[in-house]
Amino acid sequence: MKRAFLVATSTLALTCTAAEARVFNFSFTSAAGTVGAGAFTTGAVGAPFTVTAISGTIAGFAITGLSPYAFADQLLFPAGPNFFTLAGISFSGSNGVNYNLTNNPTGVNSIANSLSDPEGDGVPLPDPLTQISIRAAVPEPAAWAMMICGFGLVGASLRRRARVSVAFS
Repeated sequence: MKRAFLVATSTLALTCTAAEARVFNFSFTSAAGTVGAGAFTTGAVGAPFTVTAISGTIAGFAITGLSPYAFADQLLFPAGPNFFTLAGISFSGSNGVNYNLTNNPTGVNSIANSLSDPEGDGVPLPDPLTQISIRAAVPEPAAWAMMICGFGLVGASLRRRARVSVAFS
């Protein structure tokens, strides 16, 4: 039982250290009809969050990763209403196009791409987003199962320890 307790505590410790990264699901549609959906992975806790990875689809193509297009700072403000800075979050699609989710100079959440704005300087103005949703992802079922098992093992070991009685003479 002592071994089970050690396994549960080390698993719990590893789970807690991995919890520093946060995942935010996103979806958007622009005025021109560009549709995107996926997940931002951030490395730090607290707004603004620095996006360290991205996955999903954009205009029917896979998102291949973050890019330096438009001098992006990769900062995310999930509480909105302005989710991005002027520099924004840039990423590449499998179609070879770079995209930038930005809070454009007029203060509107928008998307730019390297086809219409090769320099990434916001000229012409990026395409405004007509619908955007950014929300924290729910933990995966495996994470919930591991937490429940860990707490169960800790509770069982504490309960067993409480049953041991000492005889006094």
